[in-house]
Amino acid sequence: MAPGHKCFVRGDNTLVAWMHLLTGHPKIPCNEEEEGLIILGAPMDWTTSYKPGTRFGPKSIRDAICDLEFFSMIISKPVEDIVLFNDLGDIALPPGDVMESLTRIKKVVKGVREDYSDNFIVLGGEHLITLPIVEAISEEIDLIVVIDAHLDQRDQYLGNKYSHATVMRRIIEKTGIPIIYVGARAISSEEYQYAEARKEKIKIYMPSDIDRDDGDQGKELAEMIKGKRIYLSIDMDGIDPGFAPGVSNPEPMGLNPINVIELLRLIHAYGKLVAGDIVEVNPLEDINDITSLLAAKLLVEITTILRQE
Repeated sequence: MAPGHKCFVRGDNTLVAWMHLLTGHPKIPCNEEEEGLIILGAPMDWTTSYKPGTRFGPKSIRDAICDLEFFSMIISKPVEDIVLFNDLGDIALPPGDVMESLTRIKKVVKGVREDYSDNFIVLGGEHLITLPIVEAISEEIDLIVVIDAHLDQRDQYLGNKYSHATVMRRIIEKTGIPIIYVGARAISSEEYQYAEARKEKIKIYMPSDIDRDDGDQGKELAEMIKGKRIYLSIDMDGIDPGFAPGVSNPEPMGLNPINVIELLRLIHAYGKLVAGDIVEVNPLEDINDITSLLAAKLLVEITTILRQE
């Protein structure tokens, strides 16, 4: 076990097998509670292909949340009594070892569900971390909602089948859970053909669809998520780089933050949010921490939903 890693023991002094994979740090510095929404960090960017640095994302989001007022736009009131965190720290991931990292993430998430039976959010890290999380709780999920500029549906990328650019294809293959994309606008020919052939499993809303004045897309989304157990994955590059420049693969013409809030309102009103992740925050590319602050604000809103479930 690496220096600084904690062993966690139960009252009977037996080691909880999955907890030895947690560093026990860093944690949200302004949060003194050990109850509330479970937070895990997965500081992995082993397959990043453009701008590395998302392994620093979990800490930057934790630090940023301490500079925010805990007020929810979704329910339009302060939520200091709701937004509490049981931050378990980061998962200890071996640098550069993709498959072992995925195995550890899956093991920890399974352990959290078995030992806590509670909702949770994972802070990334690159988008590949979503694969082991979804695999770990696939029986609890009816639908995956993804905010992302990209489909991540390539069969392989740079010769690698396990990559931030292939993660959603692996999820479809391994779990068969339907995916709704919101904000997609960077799609390769291979991905387009793959999605077109699987329209019963894959639904895509581009930013221009979301901003239509007729309101039909909101009604359609509400109907699709109604009564569904939802896993929410927010890749911060789904949001326009004018609002979220600190990402590894920025793509122009994205969503604005209010689009995301409206989607969260729909999920809150019509679906049942089970768990989720916020990924691809890259503080090395950020400007005045605005991407980390936006991710932290979204964490407050998601926590509001999950703590009211």
